[in-house]
Amino acid sequence: MFLNFKRMNSIQELKQKKAEYIQQKADEIQASMVNSNHLTYKLSTCDYSGWDIELHRNFKDISHELEIRGFKVTYTVNHGVYDWVISL
Repeated sequence: MFLNFKRMNSIQELKQKKAEYIQQKADEIQASMVNSNHLTYKLSTCDYSGWDIELHRNFKDISHELEIRGFKVTYTVNHGVYDWVISL
């Protein structure tokens, strides 16, 4: 029983870290748009060596957070590369 409780704490900690990561990335994108005075922000993600794999794996959750904040998020996929456009 003790091991299961410890594992549950580890899972909760990982979920908390993921939530913090999503908030941090959404904050960074929003701040970049405000600081540069742009109405759109574009980036590409891919699940391939040399790319930011964590960003790629979590960007659907990040885009959802941005949508909650009032942004419109669209994307296209070309050869496994996701091209994201965030706009007001």
